[in-house]
Amino acid sequence: MAIAHEESETCARIRKHGNQAILAECCRVLERATSEQCIRDVLEGQAAAIRAKDAAAVIACNAPDMLAFDLVAPLRDSGSDATKERLEDWFAAWDGPIGCEIRELDVSMARDIASCRFLQQFSGKNTSGAMLDLWVRVSMSLLRIDGDWLIVDEQLSDPIDPAIGQTPTHSTP
Repeated sequence: MAIAHEESETCARIRKHGNQAILAECCRVLERATSEQCIRDVLEGQAAAIRAKDAAAVIACNAPDMLAFDLVAPLRDSGSDATKERLEDWFAAWDGPIGCEIRELDVSMARDIASCRFLQQFSGKNTSGAMLDLWVRVSMSLLRIDGDWLIVDEQLSDPIDPAIGQTPTHSTP
């Protein structure tokens, strides 16, 4: 990865000039920037996999024992097999491509753990012919496992319109 290479060159230059406090701070800043970009890449990779209806690629973003609190039943899922089956069923409910967009991403992290909050849009036509444009709220926890950032916990929730007792099918942030 280019950023990691830049990090090592920068740290080496600072180390050569001898200021260990500056070196440590620069390396922390670069590590955080690198880690945050890696997390953003994981989330964009997951969104691209959803757009492609590729359950295996979505699962590749997850830790093997990832816990999901999703919009569709059951109330919670754990593990790759359950997630793959649920995703394949969900993908089959869409007629054609699925639009998937992430907005207002907020990443907080400390060392090998991160928390993300964002809004996510799913749009397209379902197999009943209805056009959907849904925005949901997403919270995720990620861990850096063997150098890779993986999703270990995911919770999606949707706003309910109390007047109709349902999720609005055409909402915007």
